[in-house]
Amino acid sequence: MEIFACPVCVDRQEWSKTCRRCGANLTLVVAVLSELTTKRAQCLALIRQKRLMRATHLKKDCLELSCDPSNRRLVAMCYLFQGDFAALLRMGL
Repeated sequence: MEIFACPVCVDRQEWSKTCRRCGANLTLVVAVLSELTTKRAQCLALIRQKRLMRATHLKKDCLELSCDPSNRRLVAMCYLFQGDFAALLRMGL
């Protein structure tokens, strides 16, 4: 189980349906984080299997869910392994 910050009060806590501090409904937040975690794991597995085209499609889903630095690094890995250095440079990493 991962730790995340409540988007309402910023209390760091484990995933749950409601915030332990402010009582905010976190059902949608947890659903998105769960989907993101699953898709990231699938993308990394596809990269390990050298199924780069499928990994590239999946990384787009990850970026739509969250544009955080770890997802940007995932995109960079996909570009690097595909040899798309121009796209990698456009990312500005």
